[in-house]
Amino acid sequence: MIIASIGGFGQGDYGAATIWLIVGIILLPPIREKLFSKKQNENVLPQTSSITTGKALQNQEKISINDVIKVSSESTGSNETTITLDLLDENKLMQFVQQNEKEKQNRIKNFQYLPQQVSGSVVQTLESIQIMDTTKNFDTLKGRHQFVEEKIDFLKLASHNKRYLTDVQTGLDQYKTLYYDKVPTQQQIAALLKPNEFNYDEFHCQCILNSFQRFYEEQNKQIASLKRPDAIKNRREKIMDTIREIQNDIPSMADSFSEAHDRLEKIYQTVFQETYG
Repeated sequence: MIIASIGGFGQGDYGAATIWLIVGIILLPPIREKLFSKKQNENVLPQTSSITTGKALQNQEKISINDVIKVSSESTGSNETTITLDLLDENKLMQFVQQNEKEKQNRIKNFQYLPQQVSGSVVQTLESIQIMDTTKNFDTLKGRHQFVEEKIDFLKLASHNKRYLTDVQTGLDQYKTLYYDKVPTQQQIAALLKPNEFNYDEFHCQCILNSFQRFYEEQNKQIASLKRPDAIKNRREKIMDTIREIQNDIPSMADSFSEAHDRLEKIYQTVFQETYG
């Protein structure tokens, strides 16, 4: 039995949390030793045995995460959830990882590469990243985030093509022609050149914090000009409601997930005290 506290599960981000959960489990010494010692033993078998095994893997039913791990949760505090993880089948764990890797390789193999589509996606991605970097409207940020996430996934697949960098440069040149007054940052360019290395979760997290800060400063300026107590109270409640909404959207796999959550919580408590005393 393994017990862990994972922000992704606590915030409902099960997909991302599950992937890192699998990686974490594999890295546990007892499991890693069993899995990879077993893999080494399989490598010394005759070639016909590996072929037979490969056919068996192709014919077997698709494994889901529920076949590998049982997850249960328990609230242990106001902002903390304890997750209990039971590894159901270590053999299926390795098969699950291999299955996902095979699916990834199939997506890369079957990807239809169109140069104009790639350069166009570069322009579209930069347009939306610029908006994510500058907006103070959370709904705008959320919409652009979903779009950029899809485009980054697309570019990850496209990046395996040998002419990818050429088409990225074409897209960058097109963007500079369209938006001569907006110079892409080094981080934005790096995200396009090497999308598989781009830490999008952390980028998204920082965009959320910066967007909220702009919103918060604007609200405080407006509050300073209000005279009626009920109007001030309503505006402060709007800030608190926005914080609660934003906290649920902080990507749990971001490096600064905890720091961002705590920073927003501190502001929430300050506004709460200002509103209700």
